[in-house]
Formats: sequence, structure tokens, C-alpha cells
Amino acid sequence: MYRKALERDLIRGRSIEAIAGACLYAACRMTSTPRTLVEVSENCSVAPKDLARGYRLVHDELGLEMPNPDPRKQVPRIGKR
Repeated sequence: MYRKALERDLIRGRSIEAIAGACLYAACRMTSTPRTLVEVSENCSVAPKDLARGYRLVHDELGLEMPNPDPRKQVPRIGKR
């Protein structure tokens, strides 16, 4: 996904970490891995705002199809809190 963004010149003028984190977040969503934007931003050392901006750019420009999140996968995290 990052390579496709690089080929389409989406990275120019943006942080590499933000686009890489956005690609990571998109991959988590595509595989239905329950990760929040805040969790990914904490591990990528990018502000959630910048990560969200990069995600929207990658999602729109690459035409990614995201499945709807399954709320049942969030239950263990909610129970843990």
C-alpha cells in the first residue's frame, strides 16, 4: 500500500511516518484487526490528526474498500478496561 502511495506521488510534502502509519491503519482495517487510530498514532509517533489526514488521503486516492468494523471484536478490549 505504501509503495502504491509512493508511485502515485502522494508522499510529496507529507511526513513519511504519517503516510506509513496511515497505510498501517488501513491494513488493520482491511484485515478487521481491531486497532484504533489513537493506538496506531502512539506507536508511530505521529499525531492522530496527521495520521487521520494521511489515512483519508490514502483511502481516497488509492480507492480502498474498507469493510464495516465488527463490534464483536471490540468486546475484549472494552471488557479489559
